[in-house]
Amino acid sequence: GEAAYIHEPSGYLHLATRQLFRTPRQLQDGPFTNYWHDIKIHKADGDVEFKPVNTAARWANWPYRRTHAGISYAPGEPHVTHNDEYNTWRGWGAQPVAGDVQPFVDLFDHVFAGVDDAHREWLWQWLAYPIQHPGTKLYTAVMVHGRAQGTGKSFIGYIMGDIYGRRSNFSKVNQSDLFGDFNEWIANKQFVLGEEITGGDKRVGADKLKDLISNEIIRVKKKYQAEYQVPDCANYWLTSNQPNALYLEDDDRRFFVHRLEHQQNLE
Repeated sequence: GEAAYIHEPSGYLHLATRQLFRTPRQLQDGPFTNYWHDIKIHKADGDVEFKPVNTAARWANWPYRRTHAGISYAPGEPHVTHNDEYNTWRGWGAQPVAGDVQPFVDLFDHVFAGVDDAHREWLWQWLAYPIQHPGTKLYTAVMVHGRAQGTGKSFIGYIMGDIYGRRSNFSKVNQSDLFGDFNEWIANKQFVLGEEITGGDKRVGADKLKDLISNEIIRVKKKYQAEYQVPDCANYWLTSNQPNALYLEDDDRRFFVHRLEHQQNLE
């Protein structure tokens, strides 16, 4: 089917785009469903007439329309959960195959040159665990900062985006996205690359970022669409050119911060 009625929150979900609309009319008028405006009406004499009808409204009143109890984002789980929630997870962006991973190891070694073995192991586990255990929220973020351009600090994030799926489970955001009023960029995401973060010493922004890192449930807010809640599975890889990109307290445990001290660019 093209759409499903969702009981909680009450709305109409366009399955292909995973957008939730409050009314059938909004579903019909949505930017991806304009083809619902016109359908073929067969006359009694066998001729065909094109007549505009409110297709979405007719579907909404149809007793056999597709319905689900709610919406969830459950990586690795079936399209419909055991609670009759529609799972918006679309699978991975890449499938595992045998091959040589040395180029990625070399990139990792380049970015994290000088990091001791214990912290290197922690970073490898941070990258690997949510893939081995889909949907895991780690409650920590990685921040890599350095003034030099082209050192690979964001490149690792983009490679992870290819693994997760750039069009499905991955978001690339900036400072205004992280602290803005609307957060559709976090819906249905497992890995978030935040580039050019310049938070400085602003405590309010720091508290909001900490909430994003540790939330278990996210309320998705998108302009002109119904709000809804889904599990928050997003983990954050942050980069910055500024040394004061984060406001950190002495006992803060939500961030792994690494400074790129070398200035060598990737070739």
